[in-house]
Amino acid sequence: MKPSNWKIAHKGLALAMMPWILSLVFLITLSYLLLRAEQETRREARAREVSGLTANIARCFFESISTISTYMVTRSAAFGLRFEQLKIEDVQLNDRLAVLVKGSAPREHALTQLRQAELKSLELLDILKEAADEGDATTLTHVAAIRGEMEAAVKGFVYRLGEFSKLPGSRQTTGSFEPWNKAFKWFIGGGFILSALACLFSTSLFSRHITKRIEIIVENTRKLARKEPLPPTLSGNDEIATLDSTFHDMALALDESARRERAVVDNAVDVICSLNSEYQFVAVSPAATRVWNREPEGLVGSSVSVVLTDDDLTNFREALTRIKTTRQACTVENQTNPQSGGPRTMLWSADWSDTQDAFFCVVHDITERKEAEEMLRESEERFRTIIEHIPVGLLIVNKEGNIETGNRWIENVLGVSLSGLRGVPAQSLIEERVESQSELNELVNRTIHQPVECEARKADGSLLEVELSSTAFRAGNEERFLLAIADVTARRQVERLKGEFVAMLSHDLRSPLTAIRVALGILNRPVYADLTSEGCTVVSNAQREVDRLLQMINDLLDLERLNDGKMPLHKEPVLIQNVVSEAIESMRLLAEKNGVILASDVEPCEIFADCDRLVRVVINLLSNAIKYSPSEGIVTVHCRAAQEYLEVRVSDQGPGLPVGYESLIFKRFEQLTPMDTVSKSGSGLGLAICKAIVESHGGEIDVKTKSDGTGSTFWFRLPIGEP
Repeated sequence: MKPSNWKIAHKGLALAMMPWILSLVFLITLSYLLLRAEQETRREARAREVSGLTANIARCFFESISTISTYMVTRSAAFGLRFEQLKIEDVQLNDRLAVLVKGSAPREHALTQLRQAELKSLELLDILKEAADEGDATTLTHVAAIRGEMEAAVKGFVYRLGEFSKLPGSRQTTGSFEPWNKAFKWFIGGGFILSALACLFSTSLFSRHITKRIEIIVENTRKLARKEPLPPTLSGNDEIATLDSTFHDMALALDESARRERAVVDNAVDVICSLNSEYQFVAVSPAATRVWNREPEGLVGSSVSVVLTDDDLTNFREALTRIKTTRQACTVENQTNPQSGGPRTMLWSADWSDTQDAFFCVVHDITERKEAEEMLRESEERFRTIIEHIPVGLLIVNKEGNIETGNRWIENVLGVSLSGLRGVPAQSLIEERVESQSELNELVNRTIHQPVECEARKADGSLLEVELSSTAFRAGNEERFLLAIADVTARRQVERLKGEFVAMLSHDLRSPLTAIRVALGILNRPVYADLTSEGCTVVSNAQREVDRLLQMINDLLDLERLNDGKMPLHKEPVLIQNVVSEAIESMRLLAEKNGVILASDVEPCEIFADCDRLVRVVINLLSNAIKYSPSEGIVTVHCRAAQEYLEVRVSDQGPGLPVGYESLIFKRFEQLTPMDTVSKSGSGLGLAICKAIVESHGGEIDVKTKSDGTGSTFWFRLPIGEP
């Protein structure tokens, strides 16, 4: 790994290890020099001791010769004793010398030869001492006899002594420690110089790899503040290079952010500007062209008065002064002058910056909002007027069932004050009957969805027949209910009149018509007398009209009973294919009379329904289709079962329905205007009865007409399962 790729921790470790390694080398070298000096000192001391012992041995040897010579002349016992002492001392010296030279084969060998030469000489000296102790003339004879041998022994000792002294470590040398002293001096001086160089190298390396690179990053921060381009990123993979790379990325991100902010400012719908403390424009966004009809460059350096009216200028300056004093942002509304596209309402959001010594403002055109608010206020007033004058009582009820407010109908009709109703349970307006209170509770709590009819109690104690309905809505975070109270007194009267009318139809019209029908039937038979052909025709026409009137009365009575729920349904499992077959067979004669072909496409299915009522529905739809189908037209009954419902469709090839007539065809007494000259008889109640029967089964019914006017399809759907 290159040093440039090292982490700062690695570089710091390397710089810290360098003095340690130098110190370690210095200590090892110093220890080696000290060891060598110590070894040299010990060697010098041993050589000095060996040299001293060698000199003492030589001294003892020659002193022994001198002592024997003196003893031979004087025969003094003192010299004889001295000779013996010298011999003992010589043995001791040789033993010590042998210990010192042990381990050195050359010196041990030389010492052995020296000892042999010395022993030989000492033997001769012992002979001379013995000859001197005899004290006769033979002493001279012995001296003369061994003189030559003694001289040879002394020379041999001297020679061996010289040879032993010449061996390394056997004599003291001068100046042997001087090289080590010089080495010590050079090493200490070199170590100091090397330490200084290492310190300079570490400082240079730290400066080059860390300090200068940090200075580059610092300079980059200054360039970024001055918005100057940055140099390339630093090489390497250490923390400083990573920091510089991150700094460059941050600079790019800041540049991109500034570019986006500039784009936001340039494309902002609102005017973004800044004002100095003298209320002059310092910078203005391009939106000023659209909002104020002025170029931004022309506004820079101008007073804010160029876009404001004189009436708003003073208030605007006071508001900016407050913002600067309190250091709190706020909004100010004002009007632009006509020269700046006015009069238009502007909302200034301003804030003061101490560091920039300027106001930063966002100017939003709220003219449309003000107009919308005014329109909303007028709409609320109109809505309030409508609510106050609508002929229905309205109450706002909270989820606890307590009244919060209402409209004037409550005061005008019930005679109670709205202020007195606030916080009062809505049930207090209803007559205290168990069923009414229970129904009202269910209505308010949205457990039922049908209107509830009951009696409301007026302030004077009288009762008013009303119908209640509830609609849930949310006001803020709370759920409330709109309780509508409709006066149904007039409707009840109409229903009573309708009941009387139905009773009249049932008893006062149907019974006489039945009697007339029977009489006409008798006249049409040759019971009392024979009628002419013209008379038979008149009686047949009268009988047909009576049948039509009776059918209309029966249909009307059935429809009223269905709507009032007074015609019970006898539900049982029914096969739809049997229902369709029975209806087709019932209408086959009418179809053949009109030249219409009946067809069926039935998918077998069983449903739970009233069979007779379903047959009547299919018969009514077939009758309607046959009536409006052309000759040789085809009327088809389709039945298809889905997962949850059964669908029955009756299609014809008639003229179809006019546009927008689909929603009217199922109302009472609604009939199409004949498209040809043939009169289409009917009461106009058949489809209304179909709708009532289908809905009483929990189903739905509707019609579709082809766009080209070539037929219609009436369909109804019924749930398959048993309810």
